[in-house]
Amino acid sequence: MSNKNYVPLNEFILLQRGFDLPQGERIYGDVPVVASTGIAGFHNEYKVGAPGVVIGRSGTIGGGQYITQNFWPLNTTLWVKDFKGHNARYVYYLLKSIDFQRFNVGTGVPTLNRNHLSSVLVKNLEYKNEKVIAKILGDLDDKIYLNNQINQTLESIAQAIFKSWFIDFEPVRAKIAAKQEGEDPELAAMCAISGKSEAELKQMPEDDLAELQATAALFPEELVESELGEVPKGWEVGCVGDIATAKGGYAFKGSQFVEKGYPVIKIKNITGDGKVDIQGTQCIEEKIARTAAKFMLHDCDLVMAMTGATVGKTGLVNTHGKSIYLNQRVAKFESEKFGGKISYFLFCLFNRKEYFEQIVGTAQGSAQPNISSSGIESTSIIVPNFELINLFIKNTDSIFQYWLKNGSTSNFLNQIRDTLLPKLLSGEINVSNFQGEVAIG
Repeated sequence: MSNKNYVPLNEFILLQRGFDLPQGERIYGDVPVVASTGIAGFHNEYKVGAPGVVIGRSGTIGGGQYITQNFWPLNTTLWVKDFKGHNARYVYYLLKSIDFQRFNVGTGVPTLNRNHLSSVLVKNLEYKNEKVIAKILGDLDDKIYLNNQINQTLESIAQAIFKSWFIDFEPVRAKIAAKQEGEDPELAAMCAISGKSEAELKQMPEDDLAELQATAALFPEELVESELGEVPKGWEVGCVGDIATAKGGYAFKGSQFVEKGYPVIKIKNITGDGKVDIQGTQCIEEKIARTAAKFMLHDCDLVMAMTGATVGKTGLVNTHGKSIYLNQRVAKFESEKFGGKISYFLFCLFNRKEYFEQIVGTAQGSAQPNISSSGIESTSIIVPNFELINLFIKNTDSIFQYWLKNGSTSNFLNQIRDTLLPKLLSGEINVSNFQGEVAIG
């Protein structure tokens, strides 16, 4: 193919090194401070106006960030000083598609020298085509971002219910306060659970009101002292093992992993943000999968890293319709009393600092911390009556099912974007006659 439509990257755009800004010199504001791996904090002054595009220069090389507000790029980055008439978001996708690792000149810390980028040739597709490509890929990314924001909100709602019922005991405290005032304890608990006033409760449908009343009746009217502080009367100080078991995964051998097949979740796939990343997982063949059948994961299974830097971190599994298996040194949780959906309760529990620290505190080994199934199960917790746990599972099921659906949609959109990206940038897909609007439902 002729190179007449290709130009060196350093002629296509102008990249410049970022600016020093030590942590101690930052004055908190609303300006993002952008490092090679993402936003590293905020400052009250910006260096570059939006929109901006940043890649990693030191520590982490390449990648790409599209910044939609004025920002301060750190000296570990390169930022686009001059787009030279090209579409900014298109340039973001273009830079994301380039493997900058081959230009690493660092001996210890990976480092990118922008002067070496003259050898990178990029295709000049003209601004009108760049705009269309940026629109197509941008709509996909915007929908993925929206789904992620919705999922964060869904998790926050579930966590808020959990905290109100099982940490702050708000319905119990509402009953106690009402009794002291000579008022109806059950009505007070109903208000605490629903977040509604007495007047608003009267407007509720009769069936919903009856269900709320039944929920309120499950909370006791008294707090008693325990070794973990005040707890609702009738609730017990127990451990995780009273409601679930932690089971480690299958000891797959290195020789059993293949490039394509059934994905296996390892420690590295637990990202630390409540999710499990199945992209780029190692796989096993069908005959190996059959021997490890009981280690197959299901949607909304909760898994926990048992070794390494992310020890104690958990994630909810979204299989995206695939058969996925669990590797050794990763635990999943099962419950005869509450079934697979005990994950909802445990997910909220383990994401609380006091319980996470208790689990990590059982770790053995100084060089590489390790926790055991028995250590996880021995974690001290306040065990509510089982009816309330079941009710929490029931009330949050739709939340987590919606979370799963959004995750699957985002995974599908990710695949579409990653497939389209090289085809659009290379011109394999011709967008010159594109007339319509791109809409991602």
